Amino acid sequence: MVLNLYVTAIESGGGRSLILLGVMEILSKRIGKLGFFRPVIHSSHKDPAIELIQSRYPMTASYEAQYALTHEEVQHFVAAGKQDELSQIVLEKYKALEQQCDFVLCAGTNSEEITAAFEFDFNARIAKELGADDFLTKPVDFSQLKVKLKLT
Repeated sequence: MVLNLYVTAIESGGGRSLILLGVMEILSKRIGKLGFFRPVIHSSHKDPAIELIQSRYPMTASYEAQYALTHEEVQHFVAAGKQDELSQIVLEKYKALEQQCDFVLCAGTNSEEITAAFEFDFNARIAKELGADDFLTKPVDFSQLKVKLKLT
């Protein structure tokens, strides 16, 4: 069984990218075949998160194998009431990637890809279907963090 982790954020600015990089850095020292997967990207024209991970860590999978659907495709499925089909496509794409990896780090959607009302439920459902632990980030107020750490 391939290990995985699903990282998502409550809202934009939640530190998801930083967490993804940190986790990938740790994994790259311990795991042979790493995978990175996004269920939804904004468009098929090079996703910044996939590009960043590919530029820093060796990936065996192609760019196209690292995401399931674009924002536009998701909108069509949701408008047609085909959430089950949407989930099935994500699961199939993930399973194809999983076969090439020892560990897959999944980056959940953000409000730029899916409407906020749909986003939380979608991420929770996909994480569950992938059998992934879900790591939820939230925005950090750095001025408050400094106070807590007494770095002022």
